Amino acid sequence: MDQQEEVLARHTGCGVLDIRCGIERDRIFTVEQTRTYNLIDDICASRKRVTAAVA
Repeated sequence: MDQQEEVLARHTGCGVLDIRCGIERDRIFTVEQTRTYNLIDDICASRKRVTAAVA
């Protein structure tokens, strides 16, 4: 799992130890936690708004 931790750390900007603690065991992240780990950029309240913005 070391390689996975290193890849996640590199792409999220979090430290390897933070990633290791965050992904040990089956863990469900809240929206706030996914932002903390830089796994998401933004939250879309509605797909309709996103579709309208893209179209």
